Amino acid sequence: MNTDLALDNAKRGWTQGDIIAATEQQHSGPGFFKALAEVCLTAFGGAFDYSPGQYMFRMGDLTIGDVLDFFADHRRTPVIEWANNFGPEAYIAIDDFTIAAEFEKEFDIPPLSPLEWQRLTEI
Repeated sequence: MNTDLALDNAKRGWTQGDIIAATEQQHSGPGFFKALAEVCLTAFGGAFDYSPGQYMFRMGDLTIGDVLDFFADHRRTPVIEWANNFGPEAYIAIDDFTIAAEFEKEFDIPPLSPLEWQRLTEI
């Protein structure tokens, strides 16, 4: 995949709230999270990795541009996971300790504990 092209096609100013709103306009009911994943992939310009990450961070109010720029600086593509936390919520998964520590420092977002992530994904 041409990562530069993906970055050009991304909805850089969108937050997870925009992704959720766009999904709700297109789909409701059964299969919502599948539709959400597809809208998310499109919003990120197709720039995704699917490696599991052991460090999970809430996306919160970060924009897609914030996330893409951070990962581009590290020559990686993001991994986004969704969980139902009283409604859909996006999480950024990182598999490398050093990069996770840099993410936490840059955005002032602490990682979830493994127990917190387990509780979110059991719902």
